[in-house]
Amino acid sequence: MMLALPAALAGMAAYRQFILYKLVPSVTRPGKMDKFPCDFRTGQVVSAHDPRYWTDAQTAMAACANYGSNYGVGFTFTNQDPFWFLDIDNCLQADNTWSPLAVSLCNYFNGCAVEVSQSGKGLHIFGSGKAGTHGCKNVNLGMEFYS
Repeated sequence: MMLALPAALAGMAAYRQFILYKLVPSVTRPGKMDKFPCDFRTGQVVSAHDPRYWTDAQTAMAACANYGSNYGVGFTFTNQDPFWFLDIDNCLQADNTWSPLAVSLCNYFNGCAVEVSQSGKGLHIFGSGKAGTHGCKNVNLGMEFYS
């Protein structure tokens, strides 16, 4: 069976920068999960910054399916790719709607890939193009930007 990235993420498939992660209950944040990067061949925890543990999208998705539901597929951002990632934390409101800021950002970045975060309370927006400084964080707005 051939697995495919969502259309908005298809451009990432040209880069061998995919990595598995394993979700485990957090020991420091009760009720939360932590993500640990893993070797796609063994499932063992590794450094996400070591290219030896990166693979292509197809291999990562197939390995993830074999390891089970507590594994996922991630993408390692580098200076050699054009991609960026905006993490918007806690933007699901009490009435189960997205905050005005989250809606505004999703509209602004129309055409980018958007996913709900692991917590179910945040959003991730993936795009490509000229990006700002890697690792910017705005605590007041609950956002982080990576490139």
